[in-house]
Amino acid sequence: MTNNYINTAPMECIDMLNKIFSERVKEFLQWEGINENGLAKATGLSLKSVLNWVRGVYYPCPSALIVLANYMKVTTDYLLGLQDKFEEKRAQPLTLQTAQKNVISKLETYRQTQGIKYGRLAKRLGVGQCTLT
Repeated sequence: MTNNYINTAPMECIDMLNKIFSERVKEFLQWEGINENGLAKATGLSLKSVLNWVRGVYYPCPSALIVLANYMKVTTDYLLGLQDKFEEKRAQPLTLQTAQKNVISKLETYRQTQGIKYGRLAKRLGVGQCTLT
């Protein structure tokens, strides 16, 4: 499906863009378990526009496309059908253990750059010192 519209007539190209874009937005809504209204509220875009995109009536202006891509954590090229790598752009689910390691690592970096001792940082965070080590 990707790049098939590059050598087509202008109206066919627009129709294909609308279809690809619509399918990608629908896929996202289903994946996230939200509806068009939820997407509109989360992005600040109008519900009417979101509904028209999902129905394949038209595709968004560049600024709305960027807002959607950022919210969906995909590239604008993906939304327009210029690439097919949706899964690779999605954040992988974190386990609690991985999330904790990430937070502790960031706190350690902060502690070192600020020259703060473990006890002082623990006190600022309201946690026991052993939590940070």
